[in-house]
Amino acid sequence: MQFSSSRSGSGAKPIASSTMRIRKSAILLIPMIVLIGLVIMAFADDGKQYKLKLSEYQLFEGQLAKMKPAAGVMPYDLNTPLFTDYAFKKRFIKIPEEETISYQDSSVFSFPAGSILIKNFYYPADFRAPEKKIKLIETRLLIHETDGWVALPYIWNEEQT
Repeated sequence: MQFSSSRSGSGAKPIASSTMRIRKSAILLIPMIVLIGLVIMAFADDGKQYKLKLSEYQLFEGQLAKMKPAAGVMPYDLNTPLFTDYAFKKRFIKIPEEETISYQDSSVFSFPAGSILIKNFYYPADFRAPEKKIKLIETRLLIHETDGWVALPYIWNEEQT
């Protein structure tokens, strides 16, 4: 593709090439911004330290990207799922051993501290066979602590590790 300048022979650089450099720089900055966000999140100002890698929670067995739940991690689904740009979702929940969830007819469920809600966003390689080959995009954890819920996003890399 060729770009032309309004001043022929003036040696002026085309505007489009500057725009391309800015786009390339922005694309390179995005992973760095995500990493910085994870580091800030891991050392939040509440003094708590969170795990930087999803694998450290040991929520899944074997190859992490296969999302085979570990013991005590159960899949669940919603009656009314939200639309998220055609992404598919797999949801899991982990309740601490010897604990239960309490149902309340006039309020939300009551989860014990230590409960983890897990939501994985992914796209299938072929939408006609959505479970065959998938590309994980993001996993979000909602961790119930004694003083409330903490939301932690984990972005998947190209290697799906």
